[in-house]
Amino acid sequence: MSRILAINLNPTFQQSFFYRSFTKDDVNRAYAHNEQIAGKGFNLVRILSLLNDKAVYLSHLGKDRFHEVENECQKLGIEMAYALNDGPMRTCVTALESDSGQTTEFTCDAAPISSPEVEAQIRILFENLICQKDIQWLIIAGTQAPGYSKSLFADMVKRADELGKKAVLDICDGNLLSCMEHHPAIVKPNRKEFERTFSITGADDQTFEEKVRQISKKHGSTLVITCGDRGAYVANQKE
Repeated sequence: MSRILAINLNPTFQQSFFYRSFTKDDVNRAYAHNEQIAGKGFNLVRILSLLNDKAVYLSHLGKDRFHEVENECQKLGIEMAYALNDGPMRTCVTALESDSGQTTEFTCDAAPISSPEVEAQIRILFENLICQKDIQWLIIAGTQAPGYSKSLFADMVKRADELGKKAVLDICDGNLLSCMEHHPAIVKPNRKEFERTFSITGADDQTFEEKVRQISKKHGSTLVITCGDRGAYVANQKE
């Protein structure tokens, strides 16, 4: 059975607070709350584990709480590889209102990686994993913590392409642009991220759809551009 290598270089703890209603500039008491490991990459491998797919989670982890991530991966049966970082892992907060159905996110910037050795270790772990025959897919999701080389994601996608592995990208901006020349199989930003990344401004839906098709054809990638509750645009190189 093939495995998936999932990379997330901005690991996160997510605190969720549940309210019937939420009022700014007031004391709001939650009727429930929880904390869990999050970030796009970890959420991905969590879902894959529930689907009985085999995935390896590659990230850096803060020395303050890495045991919590290890324990969660062990509980879920997720294989993991990581580099230790002296800086703390970030915590983001979500407020959910049951009366209105609204969700409010409070995010913070990640601490920079503590030294170039963190990236060096990530590169070594990546090379060891991507060369394994049963790893056929590379998935990169989310942003990078500050301090990583701008070329890191592109180097990973290039290496996967050289080995005949397929890459799926849920990233945007410069990280995505630098990867496109290496022909990722699937690219999945949302519409705002896609427009910002490819400098598309003021496009109506028809013009936007044509831009999506052009970029898909140029790079030979399947594009899945999500639009929230409005659905998604999908284009592939055969269209």
